[in-house]
Amino acid sequence: MSASERTLRAALDVSPDGFAVHLVHRDAQGHAAGFSLESINTAGAAPHSAGAGDLLGRDLTELLPDPEGTGIPEAFRLAADTGIVQKLRTSYDSDDWSGTMDLLVARVDADRIVATWRDVTDQVRSEQVLIDAYTQAQAAWDCLYGVLDAVEDTVLLLAVEAAEAVEAAEAVEPAASDDTATARPARTVVQYLNAAAAGARDRNTLIGRDLADVRPDLDTDHVLDLVRAAVSDRPGCVRHLVLSHADGTVLGSYSASPAPTAAPVPHAVHTDGGTAPRRRGVVLVAKQTQQ
Repeated sequence: MSASERTLRAALDVSPDGFAVHLVHRDAQGHAAGFSLESINTAGAAPHSAGAGDLLGRDLTELLPDPEGTGIPEAFRLAADTGIVQKLRTSYDSDDWSGTMDLLVARVDADRIVATWRDVTDQVRSEQVLIDAYTQAQAAWDCLYGVLDAVEDTVLLLAVEAAEAVEAAEAVEPAASDDTATARPARTVVQYLNAAAAGARDRNTLIGRDLADVRPDLDTDHVLDLVRAAVSDRPGCVRHLVLSHADGTVLGSYSASPAPTAAPVPHAVHTDGGTAPRRRGVVLVAKQTQQ
C-alpha cells in the first residue's frame, strides 16, 4: 500500500460517515445480482458486533436485517446497472443498530460500487418534533378560525403603522406649505378578517388592503382612535368603545387590544428602498346595530 493510499485509508477511518466498497456479482444476463464487501471504514463497521475483518467477503444481504425491506439492495442494483448515483433515506432495526440513515451509492466501475452513509436518526427525530408541533399549532389555528367564523361579530387583525413612522416619513417628505396640506395618515392594514367581516367577498382579496378599502364603515375617527390607542397598550389590555344616539340607542360597540403576537416594541424592516413602516398588530372586534 502506497503512502497516499495509507493516508486515504486513515482519513476514511476518522470520518464519522460509513464508507464501503462492494464487489458486484452479475448474473448470466449481466445484471447485478449480489454484492460482497471488499472494504469498509471504522465508522461503517462500528454498528456490527463482528469486526471489520470478519465482515469482508460477506454479501450485502448478510449484513442487513430484512435487506429488501430497507430498499438498500435495490439502490445498489440500480447504481451498478445504470451508473446513476442513488440516494436513499432508510430505516432499519437490528440487534447491532437501529435508526435512520442517508445513503449514497455510486458505481466505481463494472465490478465495484461505493456506498457512503450517515446516521441521521437524531435529525429525523428533531424534524418529527417540529412537524408534530406545527401540525398541532395548525390544528389549533384551524379550530380558532372556525370559531371566529361562527360568531356574528366582526373580527379583524389590523397592522397599525406606528406614529413615529409617520413622523419620520413626513420629515423625509414634508407636506406642502399651503393651507390645503394635511398630515399623512397612519396606515391601518387588514391582516386577517373573519367571515362576518368579509361578508360575501373573497377574503384572500382583502388581506393586505387598507381598512378604509375593506370596511369603510369602520374607518371612522372614533374607531381609528380606539385602534391607535391600543397599539401602545400592554398585552392583555382591552379598550372598549360604545357609540349611541342622544336617546341612548346603541349604534355599535367596539373593542381593541394588542395582538398576542405583536412585538413589544415597534420594529422596522430595512429594504433596498429604505425603511418599511413600523407596524404593530391590533385585534378589533365590532358589534354594530343594523340601521
